[in-house]
Amino acid sequence: MQRWTLAGVLAATSAAGFTVVRDPNTAAPIRWPTPEVSLTLQQDGSDDVADGSDLAAMRNAMAVWGLVTCSDFAFSEAGTTPSRSATDDGTNLVTFLESGWPGGASGAVALTTWYRDTGPNPDQWREADVILNGQDFCWATQGALTCHDIQSVLTHELGHVLGLWHAADPQATLYARTQEGLVYGRNLAADDVAGLCYLYPPGAFTCASDADCPAMFGYYGGGAVRTRCSAGSCAQGSTTYGLDCFAASHCASGQCMADPESPTAYEPGFCTQACSLAAQDCPQGDLCSDASGAALCWRGRDDCPNTARRTECQASLGSNGYCVQDSDGLLRCRRTCLVDEHCGGEECYGGTGGVPPGFCKPVGAKILGEPCEHGLECAQLTCAGAGTTPTCSPWPYSNTTP
Repeated sequence: MQRWTLAGVLAATSAAGFTVVRDPNTAAPIRWPTPEVSLTLQQDGSDDVADGSDLAAMRNAMAVWGLVTCSDFAFSEAGTTPSRSATDDGTNLVTFLESGWPGGASGAVALTTWYRDTGPNPDQWREADVILNGQDFCWATQGALTCHDIQSVLTHELGHVLGLWHAADPQATLYARTQEGLVYGRNLAADDVAGLCYLYPPGAFTCASDADCPAMFGYYGGGAVRTRCSAGSCAQGSTTYGLDCFAASHCASGQCMADPESPTAYEPGFCTQACSLAAQDCPQGDLCSDASGAALCWRGRDDCPNTARRTECQASLGSNGYCVQDSDGLLRCRRTCLVDEHCGGEECYGGTGGVPPGFCKPVGAKILGEPCEHGLECAQLTCAGAGTTPTCSPWPYSNTTP
């Protein structure tokens, strides 16, 4: 997997919490002064896509943030430009960089840079630029397994533009990790929606549960805090299982687990709790595992805790079992394969008969053209049809140049 990078050099499910950026002076989340942000698109898009679907995917990523009914936020387009210069110039630019990728952001798939008001309103954004790394990575729009999906990645980056930090839930569009072929990030998860509606409600904000309230990251200093819902308002305090956290004190259980997929101090972990390995009694169907030593619940895990550990997968699937981030975002055991005959009735998704191998996956029930949340719902295991709402689509497919 590759890291996302934002604002400098940083390496539909139940709501799992979200994180916003906190202004250290006012202790308030940093927002745009109005709920409409205008973006300028670099006119050439990606060098890897020759049919114009790259710009369409960029516009779809903008549009999906405006479909949320509990918020009046929307991105608008200010037009296109030949310039790829992402600088503090008053223009909110979205561009691919095909060369000259910043050395300090080496290995990053994409980079969002914020500029906030340095005058009387430090809790307001005044500009943001997004650059996508065309120098080091391949890009596609139709679910090519060896390339990053433009619409998914840009939907993620635009979440940063509006003021969201990374989320701890692997199924969230704002999750900190990505890899080639993943397209589920085109659809917003419940915690992405909750973050948007917290920052930009159509009227006065009220919360119904802790999942409506954020963790706040001190990107500009001041440390991180956790909020919870109290009498309809978000107030500082510890919270419940599965929500984003940065310290043990943020969790009612006293246990904040760093995500081993993105374990750095500037990424949120998740509040966890003790569980029974035999009973598998974690909330929301999450995995109970002793991978960290004690038996604890792992948010967003089906049957394995992290991609570096194969213990559970080899026990259930044999020597070809691996823990992978699956098409729906969950971490799950899958068996490698070369052809369908290796999969015992499942399909060898991505298998071409040679190296690299594919993974055995059960096919879904939805047919071509039906709306989908992720590929596991589809008979051809691909949810990458064009449009703001993805649809089941064929595979293998590549619209990229060699």
